[in-house]
Amino acid sequence: MKIAVCGTIASGKSEVCKLLARRYPVLNCDDVAKRCYDRTHAAYSSIIQLLGMDVLNYHDINLKKVANIIFSDDKKRKQLEEIIHPYVKEEILKLNDTVNFVEIAILFECGWEKLFDKIILVTCDKDIAIKRMMLNRGYSYDQAVLRYKAQLDPKIQIAKADYVIYNNQSLKELELEVDKMLERIIQCQS
Repeated sequence: MKIAVCGTIASGKSEVCKLLARRYPVLNCDDVAKRCYDRTHAAYSSIIQLLGMDVLNYHDINLKKVANIIFSDDKKRKQLEEIIHPYVKEEILKLNDTVNFVEIAILFECGWEKLFDKIILVTCDKDIAIKRMMLNRGYSYDQAVLRYKAQLDPKIQIAKADYVIYNNQSLKELELEVDKMLERIIQCQS
């Protein structure tokens, strides 16, 4: 069973996946995508060709420079996704039939819902997400808002999910929500 864990930016997807990883395998799609920036990866030269030599620090791609480009240029962001997404999808398809969770930030934007048996959405209020991005990631208010606006409308994401976790509270409350959700998933499997 493949279960996607997606959600709005800064909603706590990674925290949910840390809790899930205590009991189940979790594939992080961001980690798979980051491998594409390694100079030994097949995607490396295509990324440089698309974004230019300015994204390099010596031979290494600077991810902050990449982010600055793709969050201000939708066309380049989509072109970059066309380079990276086939590698991510390949890793998802390799997963076996046991219970596997897949942390995937932009599931709906990719149109990959059919790759999964169930979809868990982690979300939070917009103002909380913006505060988290500023506090935890060091973004300015404007950078946080740009990133928030780049995602699919949270209402659409909620409507497409099988399970929704609202993460506006403490880590302890999040843990309780994850446990409840796992119970429901296990009951559905039985």
